[in-house]
Amino acid sequence: MRRSLAYIVVVLMLTWVLPAPLAHAQHDPYGISDVKGHWAESTIYSMYYSGVIDVGTDLKFRPDEPITRLDFTVFTARTLELSSSDEEPAFSDWSEVPEAFRGYVAAAVREGLIRGYPDGTFKPGGHITRAEMGVIFGRAAIKLGGKAEARYIHTFEDGDEIPAWAMDAMAAVRARIILGKPGVARVRFAPNDTTTRAEAVTMLQRLMEFRAERIPQTTPSQTAPPRFRGPVLSAYYVNHDDAYASLVSYGTTLSMVIYVSYTIGTDGKLHGYDSPRTLSWARENNVPLLAMFANHNLEQNSAFLNNTNAQAQAIAEMKELMKRGYSGVNLDFEYVPAQDRSRMTAFVQQLAAELRPLGYLVTISVPAKTRENLESNWVGAFDYAAIGKAVDYVAIMTYDQHWRGGPPGPIASVSWVESVLRYATGEIPAGKILLGIPSYGYVWRSDNTGNISIAAKNAPLLAQEKGATVIFDETVGENTFSYVEGGIKRTSYYPDHRSLALKLDLVTKYGLGGTAMWRIGYETSEWWTVKQEFLAKKK
Repeated sequence: MRRSLAYIVVVLMLTWVLPAPLAHAQHDPYGISDVKGHWAESTIYSMYYSGVIDVGTDLKFRPDEPITRLDFTVFTARTLELSSSDEEPAFSDWSEVPEAFRGYVAAAVREGLIRGYPDGTFKPGGHITRAEMGVIFGRAAIKLGGKAEARYIHTFEDGDEIPAWAMDAMAAVRARIILGKPGVARVRFAPNDTTTRAEAVTMLQRLMEFRAERIPQTTPSQTAPPRFRGPVLSAYYVNHDDAYASLVSYGTTLSMVIYVSYTIGTDGKLHGYDSPRTLSWARENNVPLLAMFANHNLEQNSAFLNNTNAQAQAIAEMKELMKRGYSGVNLDFEYVPAQDRSRMTAFVQQLAAELRPLGYLVTISVPAKTRENLESNWVGAFDYAAIGKAVDYVAIMTYDQHWRGGPPGPIASVSWVESVLRYATGEIPAGKILLGIPSYGYVWRSDNTGNISIAAKNAPLLAQEKGATVIFDETVGENTFSYVEGGIKRTSYYPDHRSLALKLDLVTKYGLGGTAMWRIGYETSEWWTVKQEFLAKKK
């Protein structure tokens, strides 16, 4: 269910296509298809889940390819949580910057990180040199209180090759964002070399850590666990500008926010990063923020669940993480071997036993099922009854009824969702169930290649662009449209605020605890009107 960036998408579609699945996608066990076993795999995933980097519709990150100036600028702006800008920099090749990413580039220009070339160009598709990259990192470090000291040039055996205009890069060296490449006697700066995408992400990770050290965070005192009156409306949050804009505008409507942030290594160590702006928003608006732990690898999940020491390590680190301002956790383990069912249950029980008495919420996202299937590596490991008894809330992922790799169909038809609820409420107390709400759709090709995800708010724009007629299918509770392009038929299904209203009716009908929407930022303002009206009726 979670989705992303890059040039793989036709430029005309960049305005509408979602990021590639971060989680909740039955067809995608790894999320990124070309980094397994790569030396930077854990870093790439950490930055992926933190909302900094993206992958294309083919789910590839291409870690060993040189990074472009555009991608590096966008990733840097996200690392620094720069709010996108509507200003248009005076680059003569501005039209070559895809519209979806102009806000990030403009924000980097606004902050003085990017200034372009003397001929007035930005060269978005060009490869960025290490000297150019160092200057951008250095300027960012200086803004955070770092200093560019010329003496750091002597760190490198090729220091005399670093151009004078790149002296700001020494602030990045001093901050240990740039460490250098192997040399003969000392490391080399290699100012004219390009940088691979994996190398760039590793340095961006260091920039993020440097920033975290420099931004003071007020740690709230521990309070009693949140107690919600009425239905709990929650949403998953990925730290992108579209999501943050919705959070600022409508977030106080939510009972809690689930921040897509961390993974757990097979050794139990946590990987991921906080979002200072999101933590600040939650603190200022008194909205509980939960840290999500998204583990979506069959082999790694099994290794973790068969290692009690790793589980103890993870729980200990979660306890420390909570002190930064989180109100609880959300486990999002997907692709768990069916034979590890009892171990999955035991870990959830142990986590709840240790965190809940401390005042923290313990929630879990589980795949939707209409019956028990103990052989399935998708649903078999999740003992609804035992897990439901242990945690505060169970968010059932009632979406991807029809997924991107299969045939076209509704994302979550009302009848299918209701069949899931009939089963689930027989296993889990209804008041603990959060109904999964999709705010995305898919566009399928008739040849079943290059299918894409699409934000619900952008689907009508695509239909209009293609001259397609949108029909709200009352039988399933979703919109659908189709069109032909290049001899290939495209078919789309996506929800809107009317779909949401139908799902909220099910919350009332089954006495559920509330909802969990994947994800905030994909919806229109009408969704929030429907939610507010729903809450008003419940008072």
